[in-house]
Amino acid sequence: MQQWAGRALHGSLAYGRSECRLVIRGHDLVAVLPDGQELQLPFRGIRFRRQGTAAKELVFDGGVDGSLVLTSTEESLLAALVALQLPDLDAAMAHHRSKARRGFMRRFIWPAVALALLFVVAPVLLVGPTTRLVMAAIPASADEALGRAALPSAVAEIAPGDASSIADPAIVGPVQRLVARLFAGGPPSPFHFDVRVYNSKVMNAFALPGGPIVVTTELLKHAHGADEVAGVIAHEMAHVAERHGMRQILQRMGFWVLAAALLGDVSGAMSAAVGAAGELTGLGFSRSMERDADELAVKRMRAAGMDSRALARFLEEASGQSVGSSERMPRFLSTHPVTTERVARINSLAGEAAHSRADDADWQALKARLD
Repeated sequence: MQQWAGRALHGSLAYGRSECRLVIRGHDLVAVLPDGQELQLPFRGIRFRRQGTAAKELVFDGGVDGSLVLTSTEESLLAALVALQLPDLDAAMAHHRSKARRGFMRRFIWPAVALALLFVVAPVLLVGPTTRLVMAAIPASADEALGRAALPSAVAEIAPGDASSIADPAIVGPVQRLVARLFAGGPPSPFHFDVRVYNSKVMNAFALPGGPIVVTTELLKHAHGADEVAGVIAHEMAHVAERHGMRQILQRMGFWVLAAALLGDVSGAMSAAVGAAGELTGLGFSRSMERDADELAVKRMRAAGMDSRALARFLEEASGQSVGSSERMPRFLSTHPVTTERVARINSLAGEAAHSRADDADWQALKARLD
């Protein structure tokens, strides 16, 4: 008589279970225990399912009171039972196969279909209200991590071969004081604005997500006053406050970040965003982002008691110098395009009211050190 290794589970057994040998006898599946005791599971009303790793464990139960469960990992046992063509077992197996198919669809097919659809619609969903929902799930600390990750590549573009910032207090001090004054005049922010000045022939200033601000000596040399530098920095601070850099990365990553966020994997969304930090320096902001940053910069300049028209003057003059020579176009303008409409809008927002200027003595000392 053929036997199969198995296990019996029943309330009458010590610890509720015991190893056994399974045999087919008459109309029963019989468990022969090590002490010779036998437990019978009638074929009539028998139920079947699979469980365990890779569904390798065969499980039979039913019987008179349904309390006896017999299991085995030997597929030949199932083959022998199928060969008997037992109506109740055939029905139980058909039910199991149907349930398994539904489970497979639920666990694999439908999620795959949903992810495929998400891949198609992610670029559309990651704008407007949906972007705000995803952004709300990502803490400000993610912006800071993104900014730290992007800083080396951003600095390498403006100061190749010289990754160290200037430490001279006569140069850095006035710029730091401008940032402190702008920060004090603006709305509350979870970000700390850490300004660094780099010796570079590239005229640029930018703020990375989380608050690192980079200003080049070429921009400081080009500006006609501290208010113009403050206007540029105020504009960049607005990009940080509005989390424009993080939004750009989210929209760039699209499907993967949205999928992670919607599945509740916030850390996964953060990791994906930080992993794409190197792309930040090549991304320009949308027109709506630039408009928002201009408006917030004017408000911050006015609140700080600075000339709120200074940003428009700087942009107009810098763009005028680059006309007809795309090679000399300042990096700041390549990622912040200047139009007549934009300059006019900044001037309109700034109004005609006179404002006190930034500390000219501080600025003259800085310019003297750069000469």
